[in-house]
Amino acid sequence: MAHTTDKKIKFSIGAKLILIITFILLVSFCAVIVLFYRLSYNDLLSAAEKNNLEANQRYAMRAHSLLAAVESDSRAFFQSAAGSQFNSTVDSYFARNPHIAALFIYTPGQDTRIAVNRHFIPLWGINENYLNLFINSQSQVLGRVMPGQTAVQSAAGIFPKSAAAMFYSLQGRTIAGVIFSSDDLNDYFGSDVSSYMINASGDIIVYPGSSIAGYGVNTSEFDFFKEIINSEERSGQNIYKTDFYSSFLSDNRNGRFFSSTYNNIKQYLTPYITVISDQIKNIFSYVTSVITNEPVKEKNINNNNESRQIIAFTKLSTAGVYVITFTDYDNIFNAINEALLINIIIVIIILITSIIIVSVLSKSFSVPLKALAASARQTAEGNFNQQLQVKNKDEIGALSFDLEKMNTSLRSLARFVSIDVASKSMRGEINNEGALKHGFILFSDIVDFTAKLKNFSVVFGDGASGKIVQWLNQYYSRMTECVEKTGGYIDKFIGDGIMAHWGTASTAGSPRKDAFNCVKAALLMRKALFFMNRERKSSDYSNPFIHMGFGIGSGMVTAGLFGGDTRTEFSVIGNSVNLASRINSLTKQLGADILVCEDTWNLIGDKFITKEMPPVSVRGEDQPLRTYAIINFFGEAKGPQSIDDMRALTGLAPEPNLNLR
Repeated sequence: MAHTTDKKIKFSIGAKLILIITFILLVSFCAVIVLFYRLSYNDLLSAAEKNNLEANQRYAMRAHSLLAAVESDSRAFFQSAAGSQFNSTVDSYFARNPHIAALFIYTPGQDTRIAVNRHFIPLWGINENYLNLFINSQSQVLGRVMPGQTAVQSAAGIFPKSAAAMFYSLQGRTIAGVIFSSDDLNDYFGSDVSSYMINASGDIIVYPGSSIAGYGVNTSEFDFFKEIINSEERSGQNIYKTDFYSSFLSDNRNGRFFSSTYNNIKQYLTPYITVISDQIKNIFSYVTSVITNEPVKEKNINNNNESRQIIAFTKLSTAGVYVITFTDYDNIFNAINEALLINIIIVIIILITSIIIVSVLSKSFSVPLKALAASARQTAEGNFNQQLQVKNKDEIGALSFDLEKMNTSLRSLARFVSIDVASKSMRGEINNEGALKHGFILFSDIVDFTAKLKNFSVVFGDGASGKIVQWLNQYYSRMTECVEKTGGYIDKFIGDGIMAHWGTASTAGSPRKDAFNCVKAALLMRKALFFMNRERKSSDYSNPFIHMGFGIGSGMVTAGLFGGDTRTEFSVIGNSVNLASRINSLTKQLGADILVCEDTWNLIGDKFITKEMPPVSVRGEDQPLRTYAIINFFGEAKGPQSIDDMRALTGLAPEPNLNLR
């Protein structure tokens, strides 16, 4: 059976409280955050999609109006300025249309006629020869323009600013063209959400601001554009995952959630922190996607440069171009993402604060509980003389008070039972089955005890009983100390007698050591009695002088718990017990206060000054009993050194004319 002290606390109450409170807080906050996010998500997404589609339609109308105006005005000019009037009327046309950079007429096999806006070209800082190069480079487009068709191309390659070129057939094989500035559309397209005008080949014609550094940007390989081109609808909207921004338009992107944070981390912190932050972003994105459960068309999802975009498109009836409007999906939720991040930070702060508070508060009861647990362990081990310092005015304080009351009760009970024996009994080391032990039994009594009792009755009359109990208890208290100090066990008090034994309830490790402790206890009892008598006065009839006799026997005894179902006591039985009792009765007869049997003397005779006494025939023994008087410790200068010294000290002497045989 395991000792109580072997019990280890594997999971403290404070740790349990921290886990419980953490769990409650996490569940509560997560529920609130998820509810908030789900409710906000649908409203924000619906509003963003509506705004994106409306913006796309506005931009499409504006682009249609511009393209239609450019085409109709230029057609009207070409139809009215035929032949020689072309050069004479073009200046007035440019004055009315300052955004037009150049007009040209192309007929296969003939020289291209070009009219340049003399005010526009120097302002843009370009060479007229570039116009010729550009027009000649559009041979494929010119060849594709069929009667009744219109084509629009980007002219950004020859201008430092945004420009576009429109081609349409006039009559026969003649192709007319207009190069015009698209700055107004560029600025307008970027005023709300990012929009782009793209021709059927995927070339970007108009884009917000001037963010595209390169030229000839083509979107035909992007999945979203392929789907738009193949769509039978003239307008629509969907959510796509694409790397369109990261490939060409990253400079024009609005700040996405976390982007500035990540850029700062990458710029100022180590790459390891960057990796961690990227993982946090991925986890955050995953959590939000789980919460929102949004439908996203994802392709090439392993591409880390992809981003989610709400893309609306409108196919214009003019020139077959498309106006495509982008809204960064993640930017829609910046506000609630930031709120979510703030909430998460608040949750973390609250959790940390709660853990600290709970840790501090838990000590207000975990520390007293540990003290109570330690006290309970001490109580289980037989230490009832404890002073608990727990002063809580709660259940713990009540428990401490009750434990103190229990210790008080056990202290009272300990006067009737041996704590060591009780503890061993609880641990299963002593049971009703008994055990064979090599024991050393001591019997002692007070010489002339009956005469002293009579004297008490004569002197104190009815009050004699109280005086006797007080006198005996003082004597027993000092004798008990000597027995327990040497590891002995007080079996019982028999009137004026004491029965004690060694090597039974506990052992010093060997019979020789147990025998030494037994004899040592008798000498200590003699010494204690000497000092008690020295303090007594002959005139004090309530505290008369005491002389004692000790008999020590040894041998194999049966030790165990004896008694009934309701009451038991630890004791020993055997011939050695009877032998010790008979030896004790010989002390006055042989004139020695401490007598030991031969077996005991054989074990410890070299440790003490002894005197062999005449053999005595006793009842129950076939041979005369050999005993030895214990005079003093061997080598001890103080105290008796001979049998005569011992008799003088103790007041014992052999009676004259006694047949010791």
